[in-house]
Amino acid sequence: MTVRRQLIVRSIAIAALVAAGAPGLAQAQAKLKVAAVYTVPFEQQWVGRIHKALKAAEARGEIEYK
Repeated sequence: MTVRRQLIVRSIAIAALVAAGAPGLAQAQAKLKVAAVYTVPFEQQWVGRIHKALKAAEARGEIEYK
């Protein structure tokens, strides 16, 4: 195997190991605090959907929502 091919194989192996460990690194230790300030009426369809999604995330314990 050539030096170049060995370097490529090792680089791919290292990248795979880093990618396998990355999800554990990305997990937050504390809940994310979210506050929403809307400049349109709450009855707007997209505002209601965002609020509903944030409330669902709060119910799952992923965030603190105010």
